[in-house]
Amino acid sequence: MTDTLFAQADDAFAVLSPGSPVAEARAALAGGLIGVVRNAAGRVVSTVTEADLAGLDGYALLGTASLPPAIVADEDVTFHEYGASPAVTLLDVGARALVLLDGEEVTAVLPVGAVGAYFASESYTPPSNVMTPHGGGAGGGLGRPRTGLAHVVCAEPGCGRVNELPSFNRRRLPACVNRDVPAHTLRIGV
Repeated sequence: MTDTLFAQADDAFAVLSPGSPVAEARAALAGGLIGVVRNAAGRVVSTVTEADLAGLDGYALLGTASLPPAIVADEDVTFHEYGASPAVTLLDVGARALVLLDGEEVTAVLPVGAVGAYFASESYTPPSNVMTPHGGGAGGGLGRPRTGLAHVVCAEPGCGRVNELPSFNRRRLPACVNRDVPAHTLRIGV
């Protein structure tokens, strides 16, 4: 299986700045585009649709506490690599799309529904559950996993810290990494 995430992705998307008024962002997403929200440091922190922003006029984009998370992955990751990695669990985090990157540049978005449809298609062969001499890791190592990370802005009141998750289990939410406020469980705004 050599089909990359990028081969199935859409290069029509809108990059939204964090200070954009919600009404302006919603207008940019008219027609079904997915918005990629970057924070002031340029880091991808959310993927949104026009419907996600309904009723939030009067706010700046990052002034809303409940933006859906973003999942980022390298554009050349194959479906086989993604499906065999812990990052596949990120599909349950509430993101609207995988944001595909070439270095730090956003090159395409792949709606989460399209990923699920591909995994359900005859084109996809699930990974073996048998351990090989090379171990079970897909592109492991230190640093950002090439197969994906979720960027989740904590929706706990007074927090707003971006947390990076290499995998996700809805029944066992992790602690938020923000040490500037009292300890709390990561709160996902979706």
